[in-house]
Amino acid sequence: MASLDAAWLTAEEGNPGAAERLLDGMGPWLEEHPVGLATRARLLHAHGCYAEALQTHRRLEAIVEGEGPHHWRQLRAAYAANVQQLDGERAPLPLTPRLPTW
Repeated sequence: MASLDAAWLTAEEGNPGAAERLLDGMGPWLEEHPVGLATRARLLHAHGCYAEALQTHRRLEAIVEGEGPHHWRQLRAAYAANVQQLDGERAPLPLTPRLPTW
């Protein structure tokens, strides 16, 4: 869990490459655990893979009961906006108010 939190914060600081290195060897955590999926979506977006980030975030929402934290809904909206944006600046992602594993 500490690696997921560290990767999340590193991505928020604008260093997705370092965030990826923090997640080396985490395999199933990034594909099956809700926090892993959230972190994976965040990193995909940081790498410019906007549609894949949105798809991963939707997988997260499908396995979480209810709507999930408010900031995850904000992230989904930003991912979706950036998929729709053809030219120009991308919508900034909101900074999360807490660590994803908390």
